[in-house]
Amino acid sequence: RPLRPAEIARLARAVEEPTFDVYVGKEDGIVRRVSLRIDVDVPEEQQRSLNGLTRAAIRLSAQFDDVGGDQEVSAPRQSRPLSDLTTQIGGLGALTGQQPQAGQSSSDGGPALDDFERYAACLDAAGPEEAEAIESCRALLP
Repeated sequence: RPLRPAEIARLARAVEEPTFDVYVGKEDGIVRRVSLRIDVDVPEEQQRSLNGLTRAAIRLSAQFDDVGGDQEVSAPRQSRPLSDLTTQIGGLGALTGQQPQAGQSSSDGGPALDDFERYAACLDAAGPEEAEAIESCRALLP
């Protein structure tokens, strides 16, 4: 579901100067690289529920080589399930300031923590090339 205005406002207060860069070939207009940087100050009232986390930084960068050519994608060697991350940060609600307990939905009608954990497990079980399996996981969220 889309974020509600109150959730967007909470995120806007926590995120500092996000950047998103797209590098495009001048001659062909093809995207060669994308990068994202987000720094988040965790609000004091949320820090306890996030095991004392006070600040988070997200850095993502993707470089596209041999654009238009044959590509081979292999799984990371030391990947971990998404559920490991969501358990550490208290589920998706932690990102929007909502902390539902197991078996309860969030106060705004969002998914319960149990629902999100089932969704994360479904995503972990689906292979990265299995678009239909990934899409079917969405049915696990209300």
